[in-house]
Amino acid sequence: MLCGRCAAETTVLNGEIAIHFPGLEGLDKPIVWVFPKLAVCLACGCTQFTVPERELQLLNENVSTAIPQNEHETLERALKEYRIRNWDPSPFCDLPANIQAKIRNRAKKLKEAEDRLKASVDAA
Repeated sequence: MLCGRCAAETTVLNGEIAIHFPGLEGLDKPIVWVFPKLAVCLACGCTQFTVPERELQLLNENVSTAIPQNEHETLERALKEYRIRNWDPSPFCDLPANIQAKIRNRAKKLKEAEDRLKASVDAA
């Protein structure tokens, strides 16, 4: 199998992965253990694996009340784009609709707060 990142040949290894939900909310969620076959690219480090159906079901059962790990990174990117007035929502279109809405709402609130702060500084 070729690496999807650099096109080098991958090596199949056994894996042992503990999947945690992020944030304080994640402390109340179970750790989901998976033992997949890993396709590891020894050239760039990119690794692929599939979460088995049973463990995927456990993740789905708990994800509705947990914040996805990538939401924080995505939010930071969205906020940075808002700050430089170069907002483009297309990079976030692959995220669930509820996450997209959270990103838009938080970015809008941040922009409004920054505008209020700038107005108060200008007035002073």
